[in-house]
Amino acid sequence: MQHMKHLENSQHKCTKIVPVFIPMLGCKHQCVFCNQHVVTGMHEKSQLADVAAQLDTGMSTVTRDNPCREIAFYGGSFTCLPKELQQEILSMARPYIEEQLAFGIRISTRPDYISNDILSMLKELSVTTIELGIQSTDDDVLIASGRGHKAADIFDSAKLIKKQGFALGLQMMTGLPEDTFGRSVKTAIDMISLRPDLVRIYPTLVLKGAPLEELLDKGRYHPLTVDEAVERVSILKMLFENSNIPVIRTGLQANEELDTGSGFREGPYHPAFGELVESRIYYKWFSYIIDSIIPPAVRSVDFSVHPAELSKAIGNKRGNIEKLHRDKGGIKISVSKQHDVPRFCLKAKWENEALVMYRKEFITAYLSQLELI
Repeated sequence: MQHMKHLENSQHKCTKIVPVFIPMLGCKHQCVFCNQHVVTGMHEKSQLADVAAQLDTGMSTVTRDNPCREIAFYGGSFTCLPKELQQEILSMARPYIEEQLAFGIRISTRPDYISNDILSMLKELSVTTIELGIQSTDDDVLIASGRGHKAADIFDSAKLIKKQGFALGLQMMTGLPEDTFGRSVKTAIDMISLRPDLVRIYPTLVLKGAPLEELLDKGRYHPLTVDEAVERVSILKMLFENSNIPVIRTGLQANEELDTGSGFREGPYHPAFGELVESRIYYKWFSYIIDSIIPPAVRSVDFSVHPAELSKAIGNKRGNIEKLHRDKGGIKISVSKQHDVPRFCLKAKWENEALVMYRKEFITAYLSQLELI
C-alpha cells in the first residue's frame, strides 16, 4: 500500500486517469469472450509511435496545477509483452512523472504473468497500480472461458502485488460460460478476501470475432439479458460496497462499435449500464423500506434524495416509480430532490413518521436478508 498512500497523501488530491490503449500487443491467449479491438474501439495494433501519440494527446491538457493521478496502459495484458518493450513503453511516461504532471502509472494484465522479478521492474519504472483481469475464481468457469490459468494463480498473484506495495485492482466478469449467479457471488467474496483497492465488474457480451460467437451460433452459450445482468451486477456491487471496496466501473465503456451494434452480436450491452445498476439499487432500497419498515396499511410514501441522485432514484423513464406502483399493490410513491439530504442517503416520510437511511446501512441489511453476509 506504500504507493497508494503516496498518492493519497500527495498535495494534489487528483483523481484523473489518462488512458493509453495497447490492444493485443502482448496477450498470447485467446479467451472465448475477447476481441480487444471492439472493446477499445481500435482496429490496428498499437505500435510504439501510436502509444506515444496517445500519451501526448492524453497529457496535452495536464499541468502541474492540474496533474493526473496515473497514466494507465490498458489492454493487451501488459506484462505479457517482451521485457524490453514493457520498459520502453513505461519509459515514455517517466518524463511526465519527473515533471510532476502525473504521480504514477497503472497497468492491466493477467494473473499468470506476475512474478517478483516482473514486479521489481515495474516498481523501478514508476508503476503504482496493477489491475488483474481475473474474470472468475471458479476453475470450471476459467476452463470454459479459455483463460489458460487456474484460480490459485489469481490468489498468488494478488497477494504478491499487495506484498510488494502496489495498489491492486481486480476485474471480474459475470455471465461467462459455466458461470452462475452463485459462482459470481463466490468470485466477489473471494475478491473481497484479497482486499483490492478497486474493482471493475463487466457483464459478458458476445463480441463479433470472439470465439464466444461460435458457441452462440451452435446454441452452446446463452448470454444474460440486460435486465438479468443489471440484477446480478447490482448485488455484486453491493457486496463490494459493504466491504468498503470501491467499484469504479460496471459495464464496458461505450464506443461507436458497441453503440451501433456493429461490434457485438448479443448480450447485455447498454451505453448507460452503470446508471441502470444504480437505479436497480435504488429500487431495492425503496422496496426494503416499504416491505420491512413501513406498516402495511400505509398507502402513500414520499422519498427524498440528494439532487445529484434524483435521476438514478427515479430510474430510466421513471421506471422505478412505475415498477414500485405495480409491485407494491398500488401504493402511491413520490421521489423528489432535497438539498439537505446527504449524498448516498434516502429519506422517507409517511403519515406522521419519517426515516433517514444511509446507503451502507441499507446494503448491510439487504445482503443480510439474502444471507450473502
